[in-house]
Amino acid sequence: ANRVYIGPEVQIKEGAILLPGCSIAHHSTIGELCSISDNATIGGNVFIHERTLIGLNATINRRVKVEHSKVIKSGETVYNDC
Repeated sequence: ANRVYIGPEVQIKEGAILLPGCSIAHHSTIGELCSISDNATIGGNVFIHERTLIGLNATINRRVKVEHSKVIKSGETVYNDC
C-alpha cells in the first residue's frame, strides 16, 4: 500500500508532507508544514494544526483536534483533543 488515501473535503495546507500508505478521511484539515508518516490513519473531521508530526502507524480518531507543534508517537492512538 504505497498510495496515499485522501477522502472528500480534505484540506491540505502548504508544505505538508504525506508519506506512503497514510490515510486521511473526509472533512479533515492538515495544517502547514505537518508531516504524516507511513501508514498513519487520520479519521474523519480531524483538525491537525501546523508543524505537527504524526508518527509511523499512528491513528488519530475522528473529531479530534491536534494542537500546533505536537508529536504523535509511532503506533500511538489518539482518542481525544491534544
